[in-house]
Amino acid sequence: MMFIGYNDYRKLTTSVDSKDYKSFYKEISNKIEFGGAFTNYDYLVKYRFMNIFQPVFNAILRRHPSNILDIGCGNGVHLPISRMFPLIEYHGLDYAEKAIENARKEFPHVVFHVEDAFNTSFDDKSFDMIILSSVLILYKEEDERLKLLREVERILKNDGVFILIVWKENVFLKKAIQLSRLLGRLLKYEPLNDFMAVYFSERDIKRMANKISFKIREAIHPSALYGVLESVRYLNLSKYNRVYGKSESEALVVHSQNILEDLKQQAGRLKWLTVSCYYLSRAAPCLFSHHSIYIMEKQK
Repeated sequence: MMFIGYNDYRKLTTSVDSKDYKSFYKEISNKIEFGGAFTNYDYLVKYRFMNIFQPVFNAILRRHPSNILDIGCGNGVHLPISRMFPLIEYHGLDYAEKAIENARKEFPHVVFHVEDAFNTSFDDKSFDMIILSSVLILYKEEDERLKLLREVERILKNDGVFILIVWKENVFLKKAIQLSRLLGRLLKYEPLNDFMAVYFSERDIKRMANKISFKIREAIHPSALYGVLESVRYLNLSKYNRVYGKSESEALVVHSQNILEDLKQQAGRLKWLTVSCYYLSRAAPCLFSHHSIYIMEKQK
């Protein structure tokens, strides 16, 4: 079943209470996390261990949509699709004004909307395809998640395709987070108490889909390497020392062409643990998969 991850985002702002996590996420979205400080190229480099782009690309090739809405697009990962399919009318929606401001500079041909995803201005059945990538994870309460999914259902055409990307519940990462919090307390680190995201199991997503008129056609669970990276970063406590801002950018850094060496460099301390997890992930990638991609169709 789903579990919640935590971070220390409160150091990014004092103007919004981190307990009001919706407003808090909007504040830090504009400052850094989803486009405020990073270019699109930064995102592509930062997410090189995730492997979530190809399934979305394949879904577009199979469906041939006339238009696509990318909800929570930021200045992020999927916008380059708009260049690969120039005949598709591509729309991007986000509530972070700064992220959209930066995205417009890089993707002037995309139709951008600064709106609330829960109450969009679109007519019913407006889009052939909708992408909701790492957005559902930001809402703790199921009522909020279902409200967001019902808005997707409203503006998606009958027989339209819905691509939902979430963070995946997996036992190894869950235990790594729990152990990290225990070690942090023992070593008197400032606890990671800011809500970061919800991790979902496939059962959780099926249950929500059944409450809306979506049928899951395919479930893909990639990002084992990113799961290795996140697990080690929790266990070596580097999550407690994260530096936010442009100094985090990896776009101009030359990375090793050997994936294990790259992982070791990114994970930091306890390189033996990175090596062990890397080889375990090659034997059993499901233990480390960090993302789930659900290709769904709207039922009439």
